[in-house]
Amino acid sequence: MSRSRLVVAVGLILLLEFSTASQVENRVYGSQAVSISKTFFGLSVVDLGNPLPWPLTVPLGTLGKTQGTEWNDVEPSNGTFDWTPLDNSISKAESAGVSSFIYTFWSTPEWASSAPTQSCILTAIENTTGCAAPPSKLSYWDAFVQAVVSRYKNQIQYYELGNEANLAETYSGNVSEMSQHAYEDVKSIEPSAIVLSPSVSTIGVAPYTPGCNVAECWLAEYLQAGGGQYADGIAFHEYAYFSTNPTAVRLGIACTQGDIEQCAGSPLETVVGDLRSLLSTYGLAGKPIFDTEGGFPSDIISANLLGTAAEQAAYVSRWFVVQASESISVAVWFSEFPTQGGLAGFGTTSAQAEDNQAYVETYSWLVDSSVTSPCSRSSGLWTCGLTLSDGEPGQIVFADSGNASLPYSPSSSYSEVQGLNGTTYPVRGPVNVGIAPVLFTSGPTTTTPEFPGASLSMVALVAVGAVAALRFRRLGPPGA
Repeated sequence: MSRSRLVVAVGLILLLEFSTASQVENRVYGSQAVSISKTFFGLSVVDLGNPLPWPLTVPLGTLGKTQGTEWNDVEPSNGTFDWTPLDNSISKAESAGVSSFIYTFWSTPEWASSAPTQSCILTAIENTTGCAAPPSKLSYWDAFVQAVVSRYKNQIQYYELGNEANLAETYSGNVSEMSQHAYEDVKSIEPSAIVLSPSVSTIGVAPYTPGCNVAECWLAEYLQAGGGQYADGIAFHEYAYFSTNPTAVRLGIACTQGDIEQCAGSPLETVVGDLRSLLSTYGLAGKPIFDTEGGFPSDIISANLLGTAAEQAAYVSRWFVVQASESISVAVWFSEFPTQGGLAGFGTTSAQAEDNQAYVETYSWLVDSSVTSPCSRSSGLWTCGLTLSDGEPGQIVFADSGNASLPYSPSSSYSEVQGLNGTTYPVRGPVNVGIAPVLFTSGPTTTTPEFPGASLSMVALVAVGAVAALRFRRLGPPGA
C-alpha cells in the first residue's frame, strides 16, 4: 500500500472514532473541582428477560419506568406484591456491572387510582388506565413506598418521586403532599438514601409567570410551593428537539433537523441554564441536578431522523460531555430501543458499534477527571477544560455541527491528541476537528503518524466494528 493510501486509511478509521466522542463531568463547589465519579454514567435497565451480552461498563441503572417494575405491575392489587420482575432486573443488571440504581415511583395502579378509568401514557402501551392520577388514599402511596425501600434498601441508592410530573399524561394531580410523604417514608427506613424531586420533561423548566403553560412552568410552581425541601436533588429529562417543534423553538432549545449532534450543544446548555436559574430563584442553588432520563426521543426515532451512525455517536458522546461540564451529578441515557435487550442501547441497531465505542472511550477519558472550565463555543468550535485522572491537563474539542471539520490550534502545553479509537497522535500544528470530540493531552511525543483530521465520511464507518471490538477486549468485561 502506498504511503498516501495508508494515511487515508488511518484517517478513515480515526475519523469514525472521533465521531463517537467524549464526556466530561464538571462539578465545581466553591473553588474546588470535584472529580467525575463513575456513577455519573447511567443507562436505563430494560427488557431483562433475555439480555444480550453487555460489553460496556455501566455503573448506574434506572428502574421503575419499564413494564414489570412500575407500581401498577409490582402491586397489582392492594397489599399483593409481585417482586419477581424487579428482583430479576436488579440481579441481572448487577451481573452486567451496574453498582447503583435509581428507582422511580410512579404509575398508580387502577385499584389505587382516584381516576381509575382515566387514560394515561401507559394506556396504549400496557392497556392500563388511571396511572397518571394520584391515589385515592395517601396510605396506598405510603405503603408502596415503604415496601420498596424496605426490600431494596441495600441495593437501591436513589429514589425519584415522580416521572415527568409536568405532563398530564404522566401525572394529573397535586404532587406536593405525595412528595412530602414519600420523602419522609424513604428517610425513615434508609436515611442515607438520596431522594430526587419528581422529574420534569425537557420543556418543563421555564420560569413562572401568571397564566403560564403548566407543562412548561410546573417545576417553578412546585418549587415556589416549597417542594424543594423534600428532595436531596432535582431531577429533569434531557431529550433532543428539532426546530420543527414550535415549543422548543420558543424556549430556545431546538436544533436544526438533520444535525442531531447539534442538540448536544447550545440547546442542552440552555435547558440546564434555565433549570439553574429556577433553583437560584427559589434559594436552591446548592441542590445537585440529576438527568434521570434522556437521549433520542421517540418522535425523532419513529420519523427515522437520527442521522448517520457517526452523527448518532457524536450526539451520544456530547450529550454526556456537555452535561458533565454543566455540573450535572448523574446523566442517564434512556433507550427507546428495548430490542437490544439487557441494558438499553444508545441508538439504532445499525449504529450500535459506533455508539458503544463512543461511550467506551468517553468513559475512559472522564472517570476520575475533573472539569476546570465548562464547555464553551467560539467560532464554531466547543472547548472543555479538564484535569485528567493522572493530574495532567486535558482539553476536549468538537465542532458545533455540519460535515466540515474546522482547524484548531491547541495550547503549546498539549503535545498529543486522542481519538475515540484510543490511538494517540502528536500535535504538529493546527488539528482539523469535526463534530466528534477529541482529547488533547500533554503526554510524551509519540511516533504515531500525524493526526488525520476528523471530517465525516461514511467510508470510515466500515472499520468501526473491528475497532470497537478491539477496544472492548482491551478494556475487559464490565467492572474489570
